[in-house]
Amino acid sequence: MSALCLNLFILKFCFCTNQYRLKICLTAFAEPQNIFVECQDCPSENNFSVSISVMNWPTKSKRLAHASVNLNPANRFQAFAEVEVIPNLKHYVYLQAQFPDVKLEKVVLLSLHAGYIFIQTDKALYTPNSKVHYRIFAMTPDMKPVERNNMTQMDASAIHPDALPVCFVSSVGLWKIVARFPSIPQMSYSAEFEIKEYVLPSFDVKLIRRNSFFFSDSKELHVDVKATYMFGEDVQGSAYGAFGVVLQNQKKSFPSSLQRVPIEKGEGVVTLKREHITQAFENFTDLMGSSIFVAVSVLTSDGSEMVEAELRDIYIVISPYIVQFTKTPKYFKPGLSFDFAVEVLNPDGTSAQGVPVAIDEAEVEGVTSANGMARLSINTLENAGPLKITVTERQASASMTALPYRSTSKNYVHIGKY
Repeated sequence: MSALCLNLFILKFCFCTNQYRLKICLTAFAEPQNIFVECQDCPSENNFSVSISVMNWPTKSKRLAHASVNLNPANRFQAFAEVEVIPNLKHYVYLQAQFPDVKLEKVVLLSLHAGYIFIQTDKALYTPNSKVHYRIFAMTPDMKPVERNNMTQMDASAIHPDALPVCFVSSVGLWKIVARFPSIPQMSYSAEFEIKEYVLPSFDVKLIRRNSFFFSDSKELHVDVKATYMFGEDVQGSAYGAFGVVLQNQKKSFPSSLQRVPIEKGEGVVTLKREHITQAFENFTDLMGSSIFVAVSVLTSDGSEMVEAELRDIYIVISPYIVQFTKTPKYFKPGLSFDFAVEVLNPDGTSAQGVPVAIDEAEVEGVTSANGMARLSINTLENAGPLKITVTERQASASMTALPYRSTSKNYVHIGKY
């Protein structure tokens, strides 16, 4: 029977009495399946039949499949029976085995599964005058190609390339290519594509962020707009921009941020002010961790063309940096310098270069290098106690306490690395 037939998967199970055992490991219930029947420690003179039935759930009013086997000394009281269940939409069946003196019964969970159909289109966007080229991959549940036969025609061949003229579906919008296995028409697989009227614009718009983050104490956020014709000339006109925030995968705009700015020599600037945000959201702290987006439409001076662009992922954060100690010992030698390092990171985890840091307990300052690290040193007193160190940068800070080494001779060896 074709591999496209209905597959009903069941976990391997075994239910037993003291003497009888029924074991099944099904892969496809629409094909003949082996059920292992065994009588353990049966007297050698015994010879009996076992009736196996598959009943509908929950009423047991209909027998879906039946088989019987004979257990005797010749087959060592072990035998395989074949059953085949006609496909149906029920999710459970009863599996029964009638032995001479006992009936074994089990409720088995089924799932409809014929395999997988993968549909690919050559692109996601089409115009009404183009063709939709697609191909279909039909796979069995164990990811093997489905073979063609009289029952499996175009929709179930292993690989089927074809072309669909868009003139048959020329209405603009989203469309789907749907494929089904003949044995399970209620299960479908689809791929979407879009048809739209599209004219290639004669100029391109780029939005360039000046900062990747909007900090809790920031007053403004500037985004540069650059518009250039395909042949290299700058666009003259105006831009209409608006800002908003993405909350729980939904875009919410700041109505007061709508603005019109001039585009001169292909350049312009749109600005988000803090009051634009607070007018839409009273509690600014509720937006921490969310991302700001900006949408801009550039219109040429003669009004003949307009191009839209959008920029996302400008995150709202409390502090511009994260400060942490790294490669820093927990003990210092009294009377000698205590060398340690701090690392400054951007909110996205990247290294922050050129950031000044200072130690609150001493007049010591440093600047981070390309890897975000800054090495600092403090001179300690000979009889110093626990040393608390606080490194700050703007609103970010990190603190630690270093303990002094204790030596009866008060002699220490200091090795510095530069």
